[in-house]
Formats: sequence, structure tokens, C-alpha cells
Amino acid sequence: MSTIVLAQLVLGFIIIERNKRHNELAVLWLLLLLVVPLFGVLFYFLLGSYPSRRLNGVAGLDLGSVEEGILLKTENRFPEATSEIMARLVQVAKATGCELTSHNDVMVLTNGENKFQSLLTALNDARHYIYLEYYIFREDQIGNEVVAVLKHKATSGVKVKIIVDGIGSHQLSKELFQALRQHGIEIAKFAPLKFPFFTRRVNYRNHRKIVVVDGKIGFLGGINVGDEYLGRNPKYGFWRDTHLRIEGESVHRLEQVFVHDWQLASGQDLGSNKALHFNEQADVVTQIVASGPDNEKEKVYNFFFTALNSACQKIYIETAYLIPDSALMRVLKVKALSGLSVVIIVQGIPDHNVTFWASRSFYEELLEVGVQIYEYQKGLLHAKVVMVDDQLSYVGSANIDMRSFYANFEIGAVCYSVQITKRLRQDFEQDRRDSREVKLEEFSKRSGTEKFQENIGRILAPIL
Repeated sequence: MSTIVLAQLVLGFIIIERNKRHNELAVLWLLLLLVVPLFGVLFYFLLGSYPSRRLNGVAGLDLGSVEEGILLKTENRFPEATSEIMARLVQVAKATGCELTSHNDVMVLTNGENKFQSLLTALNDARHYIYLEYYIFREDQIGNEVVAVLKHKATSGVKVKIIVDGIGSHQLSKELFQALRQHGIEIAKFAPLKFPFFTRRVNYRNHRKIVVVDGKIGFLGGINVGDEYLGRNPKYGFWRDTHLRIEGESVHRLEQVFVHDWQLASGQDLGSNKALHFNEQADVVTQIVASGPDNEKEKVYNFFFTALNSACQKIYIETAYLIPDSALMRVLKVKALSGLSVVIIVQGIPDHNVTFWASRSFYEELLEVGVQIYEYQKGLLHAKVVMVDDQLSYVGSANIDMRSFYANFEIGAVCYSVQITKRLRQDFEQDRRDSREVKLEEFSKRSGTEKFQENIGRILAPIL
């Protein structure tokens, strides 16, 4: 038996063992190993080796247990709620497995202009500390505006800490790091690539976007720090995205996520701010849902699966990439066949061809059962939003794809709120008007070349 064949067999057993819960990923890796043996082995050790659940000796993140009474005692926030609806909401909350918080004030920030205006105001008003965490942070016009405010606040005594992803923000200059540190700002790279010890890091990225100001105001969603998010990149033009500004108990949960990630990135334990800030008049019940390869509970995925499965009337989804696993596909198809309105808006102008092709590979199967699919035409769609029955909604960093569910560090907010869901629905309907509906009759006539691209994308997207 040749060395390569032996390596294939051994690696095949390893892949099956490590992906027992993710059959699609196991099949993809085994296929790659069979078709291109040598490169399959190299690619797996580069991109597929799973990290320890205790990264850098840090235990997985835990955001507390669910106290369902918070929902059960707030039927008045769901004016049309029946006991059946409340039971479904509690089911979703339990499956998500993150503590429910009440007394939250949530503001939907549509697109970069609204997000950065609100963010810069909050940063300028900071009195004690600022925590920022971004997958992408650029040294461009908006990036320099944010840096200028941070330097000013640090000079005035505000503690500032920044986490940037080691790949997403790899272009940041040493001069920027030096300038920030000279102003007393601490900045850490999350999982930077350091040859030759990078194989367990390259495929597991921190895709979160978090800001916490004084423990009182928090931001999260899909918008990084860069001019493209303000529509200033001529390649993409208009950039469609969604972010949230939160005041209330959930800000403390956001801070817990940052503290956990800071320890992973820097090795320093910040401790936890025990003070909870909330407005008694605020009434949005919210969960901060975080997941990543350091925790096997896959809470973001559990939310998507349970929320979609609990729908009785309608499911509305906006996602840059639509690459579901077989279980989510089955849920979407069964709900559509049951007569529910299932509407999905995806990119029409791609930022990555492989994920665009992969997304289109799922269209025909969904269209055949009555799912409505729209491709956004006004610019680049980057929003990650899910709404179910006008009762609950999700805004965060995770797309409907296997990388978001299984490989990346992601975060989102689940709002058990008719008001917030209706607000997000307004944006959704505008986006639908700015999109082109994909019709089954037309789509089924696509060329063989397009189908080939879709198949390649479907194979490669989850592992690249």
C-alpha cells in the first residue's frame, strides 16, 4: 500500500470522526481527498483541521441559561399572541440556549450612513471605556474618522480596546498599531497567521462586529469599518446592510463576548463589568446569541433551525450567501409545501463568485416547492436578517451558510418583538422592490456552463 493511499485512509477516518455531526462537510472533504489525493491531504491540514474547544487555554463562551419566564410574563408585548405562539417563542428561546434579557431599547440602523452616524455619536459620548471588535477594519476615510475619535477619547482618559481579525484586517499597517498604542489604545489581532503554526487558525475566523460603550450602549450586525460600507467602493456601488444599536441588559452580554474574545486574542482577562444598565420603560426581550468553534453547542445554527421550524405563517430571510445544510433545506421546503410564505433575498451582484455560484445551486430545488427568491439589484447585499411570523427577528453577522454555522465566530441579536420585526419588514419590502425575482421557468433554462459553476461552488464554498 502506497504512502498516499495509507494517508488517505487514515485521514478519511479522522474526517469522519471529526465531522459526525456535519455529514455534508465530511462528504465534501472525502470527495476532495478522493479526486485530488495529494492536494486533498494538504488542503485538509490547511483548512479543515478543527481547533481545540479550549482555544489558547480559554474555555468556550457561555452566555447563561434561558429563563423562559421573561417571555411568559410579557404576553402584552405580543398583542395578537396566543398560547400557541408564546409556546413557540419559548421553544425558540430554549433551543438558542442564551439568556433572555428584558428592558432593552433596540434601534434598527439601515445601511452604513446610519450606523456610523450613531456609532461616532456614541464614541464621542464615551466616559469610561470603549470596546471595538471587527472582522474588517480599514485605514480609509471612515476608518480614519473612527481612529481619530478613539485617539481623542483615549487622550482624555477613556480606556479603549480593539480586536481585529488576523485575516479580515491583515492589511492594517504597523504604523497604525504604533500610533494607537502611543495614545494608550490596546489593540489585538485575533488568530494572526504565523508560519508554520497557522494551519489550525486559517479557517476559523472572528466574523463578529461588536462595539460596547461604557457598558450602556452596544452595536452589532453586518457592517464592518470601511468605506465600502458607505457605498464608496465603485466596484460594488451602493452597499445594503443592517446593524442594531442596543441599550439595556443585552449590552452586558455583548460585553461578555468581547471579554472572552479579548482573552483569546491577547491572553489578558479583563474580568467582567457587573453593572447592568437598562431603562424600565424599554420593553424589547432580546437574546445575544454567539457561537464559534470553541463551543460545540452551535447556538446560532440552533436558532435558525428552531425559529424556521416553528414558523406558522411566514419566513423572510435576507442573506448574502444561501448555502444551507440538508436539515435547513428540508425545513424551508416543508414550510413552503405547507403553504407558508417563504421569501428569500440574496445577492444579485456578488462579492465572491464561489459563494454566489453555490447559492444559485440551491435555487431550483427551492423554487420547485414555492419558495420565492429575489436577487438584489441596487448594489451589494450584505445584510443578515431573519423574520418569523412578525413575532421574532434576528440581525447579526451570520449568513445562511455552513461556514457561519460551523467555522466562524459569529454573533447576533434575537428580538422577541413585534415592533422590531415590523421595522425590519419595512426594509425587507423595499429591498424586494429593488430586486429581481427569480422565476423557475426562466432559471431552469440556464446554460450547462452555469450549472457546472454552481456545482463547483457548492463543493468548494463550505471549505474555502
